[in-house]
Amino acid sequence: MATVFVLGAVLTTVALLGLLGRTSTGREGTSQIVVYALPLGLLAGGYAASIGMNLMWAVIVAVSILLGVLAGGWLGRQPALDDVASHPAAAGLSLVCSGLISVGLAAVAIMWAGSVIAAFSYLNHVVVAIVLALAAVAYAAGRGAAVGLSRTVLVLLVVGAVGLVAAGYLAGDFKGLGSPYVSFPPVPLERGILYAIGIVLIGAGYPVLRGLGSEERGRTVKAAITLAVIVLVSLVGMLAIYGGAFNLPSLVINIFPVYTPPLLSAVISGLVAVVGVVAGGAAIRAAGSCVAPAHPKWCDGGEFRPTPGLLVALVIGVVAIVVSVLAPTPTVTVTLLAILAVVNLIAERMISRGRQPGRAAPEAEQAARSTQ
Repeated sequence: MATVFVLGAVLTTVALLGLLGRTSTGREGTSQIVVYALPLGLLAGGYAASIGMNLMWAVIVAVSILLGVLAGGWLGRQPALDDVASHPAAAGLSLVCSGLISVGLAAVAIMWAGSVIAAFSYLNHVVVAIVLALAAVAYAAGRGAAVGLSRTVLVLLVVGAVGLVAAGYLAGDFKGLGSPYVSFPPVPLERGILYAIGIVLIGAGYPVLRGLGSEERGRTVKAAITLAVIVLVSLVGMLAIYGGAFNLPSLVINIFPVYTPPLLSAVISGLVAVVGVVAGGAAIRAAGSCVAPAHPKWCDGGEFRPTPGLLVALVIGVVAIVVSVLAPTPTVTVTLLAILAVVNLIAERMISRGRQPGRAAPEAEQAARSTQ
């Protein structure tokens, strides 16, 4: 019962802050970029954990996250955002793929938060996912308090990583990292390489990283390093707790919430809800930005910082709920999103090749005219 009250208070607060809080008009900081990229980190860690996490896989996860965020940040702004009129077919395909990638990552954040909360509270996973998604929709549509909530999430991630390491030191054994007490069938190196490539491709196709990277390259690098370190430290702590290796689902991991005091479970659930809602809402907002070039009236907030209207955000949230309820495996999720990313990059290549020689992007042309 305590978890229900805590979740209600936390989700209501985040939703109201999103709808009524102060809207930032400045550029995104490192914490906001970390929040945008967080679902990519959750997906990377979840995939590795589903086949058997050990120290080698933890390092691969961290490196793939780093390269995925950097790939999105260094490729430059998506040409589809500027060429809807001149290349409608390719640009439309690119925007659809970008939107689906964003929706998929929003669902990843909601699934992660819903699973953790359901484990600690015994609440119905579907109900938790629906409530989390509705709060994320409110946050995405309002875009208020984005800076403050992003910084809060970053602090929670750091505290959580440090807490896992401390728990590993007190209740686990770091010696198990080199020689795990629990063994799993070895995973071929080729599979690890393909997985890492998939994560990098998803990052390259994530539209919000593309837009921010073209403007905030230095902060994108900082965010990539920050998120990779947080995920690596968290996984090392979990590996120490569980004897050097673990996989999902795992009996050992499922037992852990059973022995957690109810009040502590409520607090953990509330904090996880904040992280999941803010990360999921940020991804829903990124998906909404793909609607703006085709239907500007459906979005608010300007040409380069579009915020989806409440109805658009709600539709995207419903799709994220459906994906969360279906609960595809990490393997399926990585595969599908990576395929969408490849199609997206091919469409962008078609747009770039279709431009007339010597012709700059419409965005650059407009900037040139404004300086004359």
